[in-house]
Formats: sequence, C-alpha cells, structure tokens
Amino acid sequence: MPSEEQDCADLSLTIWPYVSLHETLPVRARFSYDRTQPLKVRVEFSNDIGGAVTWVLSRDLLMAGLHRPTGDRDVWIWPPCQRQGGDSLWLLLQGDTGAALLECRIAPLRAWLAETLRSVPFRPSAPLPQAR
Repeated sequence: MPSEEQDCADLSLTIWPYVSLHETLPVRARFSYDRTQPLKVRVEFSNDIGGAVTWVLSRDLLMAGLHRPTGDRDVWIWPPCQRQGGDSLWLLLQGDTGAALLECRIAPLRAWLAETLRSVPFRPSAPLPQAR
C-alpha cells in the first residue's frame, strides 16, 4: 500500500472518442496524479500520428462521475447505465475549438482513483453555516 510520501503510478487506457454518430477511433489516455496537487488529475490524450493534448481535471469531479452524472463548465461525466449492463464511463470535454465525447472502461479508472485516495485521502471541507 502506498504511503503518503508516494505518488500513484500513471494509468494508461485506450479510450474511444466519437468522431461521428456511429464511429469511434482509439486514442491513448495517460492519467497522472501528483500528491502535491491533490485536487488535480492530468490526462494526456495522444494518437498514433503524434498528436497530443492535455487536460487537467478535478479529482473530485472524476470520483463523483463514477456514481452519478456530474459536470463543471467544460467537463461533464456520466457513469455506466447499470440497467443496460454498461461498463463505460462517458466524458464530454468542451473547449474553445470544439468538443469531444469520450468513452472509457470504468473499472481501471475506479481502481486507479482508489490509489489516489490512498496517497492523499479526501479532506473534509469546512462545515456549511447553519441556517437560523
């Protein structure tokens, strides 16, 4: 089990961006986590012809997206539909030049995020003020 002094190993996954309604192309995604920046997850997307782009995502948002649809401005996440037996997480990334709908297997991402929590657990946020 990693100690608080250790960072998590990177996670490499093949993900599937939808380039049209019925067409996907495989892209490599490398998720990395640095315990000195515990709120952030870096994801580098790369393809076979050398193109790459990096996004910085909220770890909390990724964790929430494992269980329920969630989003924040440019990033939206949906978990698998359990009734349909799904095993894919869906990410919608929106930037100034366009948007990408991505599908990835949830099991390896869930396990990797659990490792980040062993490295740096969630810190309780300040309590909300009580209504009077």
